[in-house]
Amino acid sequence: ARNIVGVHRARAEYYVLMGDLESARRQLRQAQDILPEGSTERQVVNERLGDLTRRIQTRNG
Repeated sequence: ARNIVGVHRARAEYYVLMGDLESARRQLRQAQDILPEGSTERQVVNERLGDLTRRIQTRNG
């Protein structure tokens, strides 16, 4: 795949829809590792990752 970051982000959203938030978070972390510090796309991934982390914490009590 030419856009591996896009693949990781798409997989993350699929996992969210399936209710597997841990797998979604793992996919976003993989995307995050590839993206350069300070890039706009990395900021978007960071925000989504934070959102998922909050959802997981809320769900787990």
